[in-house]
Amino acid sequence: MTIQALRCELEAALARGGVPEHVRQARLIVAHVCGLPPLELALHARREVDADRLSQARALAARRLRGEPWQYIVGSQAFLDMTLRVAPGVLIPRPETEELCLRAVARLAQVKEDCPLALDLCTGSGALALGLARGVARAQVDAADISDAALCVARENARLLGLAGRVHFYQGDLWQALPARRYGVIVSNPPYIPQAQLDALQREVRDFEPRMALDGGADGLDFYRRIAQGAPAFLAPWGTLLLEVGAGQADAVAALLAPHFAHVRAYRDMQGVARMLEATNQAEDEHVAG
Repeated sequence: MTIQALRCELEAALARGGVPEHVRQARLIVAHVCGLPPLELALHARREVDADRLSQARALAARRLRGEPWQYIVGSQAFLDMTLRVAPGVLIPRPETEELCLRAVARLAQVKEDCPLALDLCTGSGALALGLARGVARAQVDAADISDAALCVARENARLLGLAGRVHFYQGDLWQALPARRYGVIVSNPPYIPQAQLDALQREVRDFEPRMALDGGADGLDFYRRIAQGAPAFLAPWGTLLLEVGAGQADAVAALLAPHFAHVRAYRDMQGVARMLEATNQAEDEHVAG
């Protein structure tokens, strides 16, 4: 069977199974088993696929038909300029979180201290923590998560990216396991899905991604309440707290932050949805340490 014939076979099977973006998914599977960039498949359309690769491709398609996310199948996900290892114990990083990371990197880069400190709460795969460390080479970054499985993946990502010496991981519920430090930047993408909505999530998310990384309590705001209350004790007086929020949650989370911060500002993502909040006790021109 040729590469083109295999693509057509998988496209049809995935379409019948209701897999989203079935054409793209078929292309990814064939490219993966054949060791080719997806964009080059057309150049090799008439190449024969051996029996072992045919078997591998059909097995991967079967996993996608069961709803398993592609990122878990291949064990990785791109995040900014990094390739992160992901596994069923961690949430798969999303493009919205890349935008949060870039904003946090910009704030951390403004800090005038020789070795600015940053903190990533609910680190999961370590995406935000590693993005901060990679984006600001003089920074030290702490990262916390309650999940041992997530921290194992995050530590491995730090090792693979050569950042293990600059990112330190702590296991605990939010602030519990952290050292007594003041951070110039605190960033978090916490669980924020209301419990009543969990069972209605897309199958790939509902059945495969860790529920503890999704469940934000009855109204989705449980973690934001605790972060808002605890952040002032860990944030430098001139520091910045940056949060990702769910669609439609920005106003509610801003109201939780308002009693603890003088300035709270929402930012929209590339889709025009308010998905990031920035909180500080300093005016815009006083964000950095003197």
